[in-house]
Amino acid sequence: MENIDKIKTLLNRYIDEYNSIREEINKCITSKELYEDLLGNLDYDNIQENKDTVILLLTTLYKDDIYSKEYYNLLLIKDANERNIRFKRLYKNISNDYNNIIKQLDELNLRVFRNRYIYQSAKRAAICLEHSLPIKDNKYDTINIKKILDYYETIGVISNKEELLLINEIELYNRKVFSSSRQEEKEQNYTDAIYSEIPNILNAGYQKHDVIEVDDDRKIILDKFVKQITGFINDISKEELLDNIELYRNYNIQDNEYNYILTKLLDNLQDSMLTFYELLIEKEIYTNKYTRLDAIKNYYNLLDKYLLLRKYYDEINIFTVEDINESSNVEKEEKCVIYSHSPNSSKARLISDMKDIPHEYYSRVYDLIDRFKSGNLTKEEFKKLTNNRRLGNLFELRDDQIRIVLKHIEGNLYCIMGAATKKDDNDMHMYNTMFNRFMPKTNTKENMDKELSFATIVNSELEKLVKEKGRKGNR
Repeated sequence: MENIDKIKTLLNRYIDEYNSIREEINKCITSKELYEDLLGNLDYDNIQENKDTVILLLTTLYKDDIYSKEYYNLLLIKDANERNIRFKRLYKNISNDYNNIIKQLDELNLRVFRNRYIYQSAKRAAICLEHSLPIKDNKYDTINIKKILDYYETIGVISNKEELLLINEIELYNRKVFSSSRQEEKEQNYTDAIYSEIPNILNAGYQKHDVIEVDDDRKIILDKFVKQITGFINDISKEELLDNIELYRNYNIQDNEYNYILTKLLDNLQDSMLTFYELLIEKEIYTNKYTRLDAIKNYYNLLDKYLLLRKYYDEINIFTVEDINESSNVEKEEKCVIYSHSPNSSKARLISDMKDIPHEYYSRVYDLIDRFKSGNLTKEEFKKLTNNRRLGNLFELRDDQIRIVLKHIEGNLYCIMGAATKKDDNDMHMYNTMFNRFMPKTNTKENMDKELSFATIVNSELEKLVKEKGRKGNR
């Protein structure tokens, strides 16, 4: 009933909007007649004699008194030439307003004329839905209801997903009414089954995937790999899929770049599934049993591969924060630190993260990083995150609720990926977000010098934040 109620609400809204346009037409007609009367009395030769009528009409047509005051001023002007010039200007302005009303009236009349059949369908369908009566298609009511739903999806009142569910509801409405009235259990079960197909497809496994940052130069080849895999993904079995994808790891791909490929593939599969369930609501496909079954079969084939790939992505990225003895010892030596930032941004992720951290923790963030760089942390403050081989270079600095995630690059070089306050001891979303952030290039001396200079700026920004906001938070 929820979907039916939503359709009734939209139909009644459309009816109200249509009627409001007709009311606007009546207002325009009234204004048009007043303007014609006004322009007829705006006679320069009879400016004094017609003043009462003109002032009344100006007051009626315009909410402000600009034109009526100008007309009064005309009566006081002694210079005939000046009065004539100002009169013509006033007449022209009012004529322009009149022409705008004519244009508006024509547009409104055209809208009413073009949508008259859809309006009539909306009224008939609203009554049928209210009283559980079948909708007659001899007047194209079902088609017109779809047009109304499409209109409200286009202007953003309902989402694309909501539109598809509501169209599915309308497509099977009559069948449900008839099967319910006949009370045939077999027919009712069949109706319920085909009714559920579209909602099941719409609600199966759709989600927003992680945003993975990669270098723009590397993005070109990574997108090429995605295109290659997409080209054969429909031609291989589900069992072969992962083996074929993992072959691309041989191209010296970093972990976040591999995640970039996987999430792009997940996006592509999801887009393909979206295309299929949009096809399923097309009348030619939907009403043909065999075509519809074939489309559903193809959809579920894609869904199986999507779910397999999604599970694989989650498994290779899963980790649990553990106290790992072999990695808990902190070497008492100075560390070199750089900072993660977007490929096209000069702002460190750490600085962006600080806005979500309470001000009273700012000094702790600064202190942890400062003591990490000087090699003065305790083993409780420096933890390896997981035994996961792929994520073995991830560490964190911790103090109370503060978590600062680092990647070990080589030697004594680390990259700070970001910071957050702990929601729980194993906040997967937070750690995945940090892990998939962009790793600055350090492969050349020029790149390394650039990142070290950037790190100096970030350190100054962090120190400034602590002084300006951290102290306020500790008052």
